[in-house]
Formats: sequence, structure tokens, C-alpha cells
Amino acid sequence: MLAPRLGMRTVSALGLALLSASAAVLATTEATDGYDRALVAMLLLGAGAGFVITATSDAIVGSLPETDLGVGSATNSAAIQLGAASGVAVMGSLLSDRYRSGLDALPAAGVAPERLLDSAKESLRAALALAERLPGEAGAAFAEATRRAFVDGMGPAMFAGSGVTAAGVLLALLLALLLAPSRGADMTGTTHQKDSP
Repeated sequence: MLAPRLGMRTVSALGLALLSASAAVLATTEATDGYDRALVAMLLLGAGAGFVITATSDAIVGSLPETDLGVGSATNSAAIQLGAASGVAVMGSLLSDRYRSGLDALPAAGVAPERLLDSAKESLRAALALAERLPGEAGAAFAEATRRAFVDGMGPAMFAGSGVTAAGVLLALLLALLLAPSRGADMTGTTHQKDSP
């Protein structure tokens, strides 16, 4: 494991950096990009989340006495779920608002009639289902426009996520520098646990 060698804070910073890079890749994705770009983002996301969650969970559990391990583990799980839910809510709202704004411009551009927009705004899947019902080139143009609106909406949301995680990297590195004297305890993760007599 990396944590015993580098320290929990360093591994956490590395994980956050990978998460930030993943969000940045998605933020700069174009509607015409292939799956390979999404694959890179997902690999970075998985590696980053693995580093952060493992390192911080080990540090939290390792710093508690045995009698409090259950409470510490439950609190850690609740914090992870709360953070994930908050992130999805904020980033999802940013994406949805931008996506719907992009669809509002389609009638003026002659891409789709306004009567289709309410259903299309529910989700990209609903918009693509509507596109399949439109004849020929009209359906293809509507599908392309909705995909582009979705990807355009993903940009601000992912940039926000990338910025937050980048700030987390700086905070983790700052803590690593400020708390450098406690590196030995940080590496072992057994600050408060004592051997039984």
C-alpha cells in the first residue's frame, strides 16, 4: 500500500488530484469525442476515489480506540454518502440548467418545434427517444443538438467539480506540510491505539 510509505495526507492528495483530472477531462469533452475519452475519465475517477476513500477510512479507523471503531466506521460511511449526494445534487443542477438552456435555443434555430422541448428537457434519454420518432434528417439533427446541449451542460458542472477537488489537493498538501512532525503517526495510523498489557 502507498499510505504506509507516503503518508495518508500525501495519498489523499494524490487521489484528489486524480479526481480533479477526471472531472477536467469530462469538462473538456466535445459531443464528437469517442468513448476512449470517457474511459480515461472513468479510470482516473476510479483510481482517485480508491486512493482517497481507502486512505482516509484507514486513518479515521486507525486513530480511534477499539471501543469506538464501530462509531467511527459508521460516521465515515455517513460522511462519504453525504458528500457524494451533495456533489451529485450541485453538479447535477448545473448540468441540468445548462442543458435546458441549450434546448431552449433549438426552436429559434429551426432544429425542433417548441412542443417537443418539455419532454426533451426531462433527460437526454427522453430527448433521444423523441428524435427517433422524427422523420429522417430532422430526427438526426434533433439528436445531435440534444447531445451537444448535454455535453455543453456537462462542462460547467465538471469544471466546478474539478475546482473543488483541486482545492482539496492544496488543503491536503498544506496539512501535510504543517503537520510534518507527526509523519510517523500518520504513516502507521495507530496514533491512539495502545497494545494490550
